[in-house]
Amino acid sequence: MAKTAPRRHHPRRSLFSFSVTRLVICLVLLAVLVGAYFVLPRFVNLGGNTASDAQALVWHTVDVGQGDCTIVQFPDDKVLMVDTGKPDAYTTIVKYLQNLHITTIDWLVISHPDDDHYGAAPKLLANDSLTFKQNYCANYPDGTDKKTYRAMIGNADYHFRVPNDGEQIVAETGYTITFVSPYVADQISSTNRSNNSSLMMTIEYCNKVFVLTGYASYGNGTDVEHLFVEHATDLGLFTATASQQIILKVGHHGSASSSGEEFLSFIFGPNPQNNFALISCGEGNKYGHPTAEALARLGNYCAADNILVTKDVGDIVVTASESTLTINGKDYHWSYTMIFVGIGVAVVVLCFFNYGIRERR
Repeated sequence: MAKTAPRRHHPRRSLFSFSVTRLVICLVLLAVLVGAYFVLPRFVNLGGNTASDAQALVWHTVDVGQGDCTIVQFPDDKVLMVDTGKPDAYTTIVKYLQNLHITTIDWLVISHPDDDHYGAAPKLLANDSLTFKQNYCANYPDGTDKKTYRAMIGNADYHFRVPNDGEQIVAETGYTITFVSPYVADQISSTNRSNNSSLMMTIEYCNKVFVLTGYASYGNGTDVEHLFVEHATDLGLFTATASQQIILKVGHHGSASSSGEEFLSFIFGPNPQNNFALISCGEGNKYGHPTAEALARLGNYCAADNILVTKDVGDIVVTASESTLTINGKDYHWSYTMIFVGIGVAVVVLCFFNYGIRERR
């Protein structure tokens, strides 16, 4: 009887195989993935442009570079636009409005007469596809400068006017817009007149307060932020900051001369988790905005993750309703992160997997 040949034992092959080539490929792919993670939000609005909740207020800080433009959609379908960025922001804003299917601006507000806040307004106002119902502007004193601004607000077709201090727009759907301290000429220092003439506002909705400050400053002649505190106190604003969520559109792109301690301590409540600061500025801007000084002061009242800057994250979309407040789809953003983490793990596994393994019999 023939003898059976002994079974030869083959060494078990590893599931993974390492080599320098595989390591380089893996590192390159991971670098591309990390880049995509940070770049994608600048081109894709992961939080969505409209609220799924019909009763939500949706706030858009539009990334217009070194400038300011805020668009607010209210639950009754009315729209507020505050500032329009520089002249070259016109195309960006028109496309943004088209994406939101907005053709009517119920209230246009120009917070102060610097072209990074009103520059695109003349072309927007002249656009036949857009309708502007009520237009507001800051009370800038007479002078020889700001001629383009004066020509715009002086155009009889546009019907610009300066709102009264404390003037309100109260809607049946529960939101209130309040104009605070649209200062008269004799209150404005000759130093930084355009900054000190800034029109400031609050928007209250569902126990949430949005604050817009233009270029309001402190400690440079007239302390505009101090005047805001005085006027807001007289108007009975910020009386329940401990229970309110405060969303500050940070003044002057986060300059060192704005967002002073008195102003911040007045508007913000004691719980940093309730407070948010939104900063609009251009990537690589020559002013160094936002400055370390402003960020340090804001950090005393806002958690680090609650300070968002357009040069870092692109457009900032805030959705506020009775029970929720999300910024750039914060709830969804965790899923977005986990998707990229999952892809990263898959890249590592696939790069080092030993494709030569065969099923043993």
